[in-house]
Amino acid sequence: MKQHRDSQPAAGPAANPVNRPKNDPWSIRDARPDDLAVVGRLLQQSDLPAQGVEDYFNSSYTVAECAGRVIGSVGVETYGRYGLLRSLVVAPEWRRKGIGQTLTDHRLRWARQHGLSDVFLITVEPTYFARFGFESVARDPVPQELLNSPEYPAIRPHSPAPLAPAPETSAEDVH
Repeated sequence: MKQHRDSQPAAGPAANPVNRPKNDPWSIRDARPDDLAVVGRLLQQSDLPAQGVEDYFNSSYTVAECAGRVIGSVGVETYGRYGLLRSLVVAPEWRRKGIGQTLTDHRLRWARQHGLSDVFLITVEPTYFARFGFESVARDPVPQELLNSPEYPAIRPHSPAPLAPAPETSAEDVH
């Protein structure tokens, strides 16, 4: 999938961490190296690919935590001027609380701030990511740089097509 040019952040209080209820017990922060093992377990428990995450697990990843416990994560790996949103995961008991939405919005803002022209993702949940302005694209127009991602060759031939922003999206348009 590719993020559409005219996309806006997802609606609702979780879309803007500043507007989240004050009593929300969780927060988001940049990932640290010691978070990698927990994130790896969350990905494994959720049957999501973890290959290559350790190679990019730095400031391009963020985590959600509650009382010092990592409860979610997402990253934007950079490949030239393109980003690959990957490894969005939230612990099962914390789902449907706006954490995934907040993590995704946070990383898409990070991508814009770091000058990435387009953000792609590979998912089996295209409906979920449509709220962030992603739309399905054929595999052929995926930039060559993204083919270097450890995740891209790991997808099976019958996996869904990538999602990404419309070709004319600029860094200022990624939300």
